[in-house]
Amino acid sequence: MEHGGKGIALSVDELRALRLLIEKMGERAVVAELNVSRQALGRTLAGLPVRRGTLALVRAGLAAPNIRAKLEDKRPTRPARRST
Repeated sequence: MEHGGKGIALSVDELRALRLLIEKMGERAVVAELNVSRQALGRTLAGLPVRRGTLALVRAGLAAPNIRAKLEDKRPTRPARRST
């Protein structure tokens, strides 16, 4: 079966931004925000080839104004964990 996105991956700068976003927001929030599956996000982070649609969603998400603001904000956006 031919895959239309074979061999397509994020650039080094895009990967860096995606990792920073996950660090700030958490994996679940990023999956929901970018509207990609957890598996697709994992392949993207690993630098593996992904489909063009996945790549487009991630790139559009990283370019979105609300995401750019979170990336540029130096404060962590994840709530602190409560100890029990």
